[in-house]
Amino acid sequence: MGEAIYIEHGQNLTRLELTDHSCEDNFQQLLEDHPDLLAGDQVDPASPRRWLLLKREAGVPSEQGGNDRWSLDHLFIDQDAIPTLVEVKRKNNRELRRQVVGQMMDYAANAAAYWPESTLKNYFYQTVESHNQEPQAVLRNFLQHNDTDLTEEETFWQAANENLRSGNVRLIFVAERIPPELQRIVEFMNERMSPTEVLALELRRYSGGQFSTHIPRILGQTVAAQIAKQSGIAPKLQRGRWNEESFLGHASSQLEPAYVDSLRQIIARCNAAGFDRIEWGTGTVEGSFSPKYSRISRKAPITIWSSGALNIKLGWLYGSDTENEFRLKLQNRLQEAGLPHECEYNDIIRVPIETWSQWLDPLIQAIQSSADEVLNPQLSAHTNHLVLSSVAP
Repeated sequence: MGEAIYIEHGQNLTRLELTDHSCEDNFQQLLEDHPDLLAGDQVDPASPRRWLLLKREAGVPSEQGGNDRWSLDHLFIDQDAIPTLVEVKRKNNRELRRQVVGQMMDYAANAAAYWPESTLKNYFYQTVESHNQEPQAVLRNFLQHNDTDLTEEETFWQAANENLRSGNVRLIFVAERIPPELQRIVEFMNERMSPTEVLALELRRYSGGQFSTHIPRILGQTVAAQIAKQSGIAPKLQRGRWNEESFLGHASSQLEPAYVDSLRQIIARCNAAGFDRIEWGTGTVEGSFSPKYSRISRKAPITIWSSGALNIKLGWLYGSDTENEFRLKLQNRLQEAGLPHECEYNDIIRVPIETWSQWLDPLIQAIQSSADEVLNPQLSAHTNHLVLSSVAP
């Protein structure tokens, strides 16, 4: 007789024997339907991880703008916006040792390099909408228990992208039984890779009669790995709210003085342009700020990074009638000014500082005039009337 556990129910005792999954697809479906099997309480006992599925069979390209070359089994994210890449193999799969490790490295390295900034959010939206659910409501429910700054959608996806780009991700190998060879590789990698966390999950299935159970066990968290992650051998940066001083300080450490001056100018222009809120980022890699018109949307039309990049986020401005009106007006204003304006739903236009610093004034003017028209429609109608009157014969 093989390995077994026993369930007591009433006066009866049912023997559950160790049982393999019938096929790899069923194994993957199990994790998709029950993310809690990833044992978030074992991954981080002090702050148990909660999981949100972004995509099953997530495509990964091998070059910028290229087609997907690989397919990651599962892409999850936890409540701290840490992307979690999961690869599932049955124990009799011969790829379970060395080849699967190489595959995972390909996935992680190329996803960080070549996924556009909208990828994580787009994958989530596609997955949730395929189940006839509302993505913003699902995410809001997932984030409601956060006691950090990661409680709003825009901030969460910004943090997720920062984590991906900086390698602050989690890699999990899942199998019914983890071979000793793979366990040693995982432990070795987890001790030496930071901030990347590398783990293995052994998920054993027992069945008998009308019952079945699954017992997860996380591997790879050696004492040496825990010390390495906590002692500063390659420490993770602490999350905190940026401000103008720290933002410009970080920019000065990596940009030419002329470009730092461009960042000072856009901060000043945003403060003078009627934005009622400047939201500073909480990233661990680089700073950001997002100017907002709260009466129009909780989402910002642009975000500026201390690396110099500027995001024009037309694809995020979908929702209320006011938000949609603002998006359409802004898109028209950008087009009239000869600035980037074509953007699909959920997409972001990312512009380097070498480019946007040349057209800072028309960008801010386009945003401000669009907001003025939305917030003051009577003023807009009066202005249009004067314009028409001035050109009348």
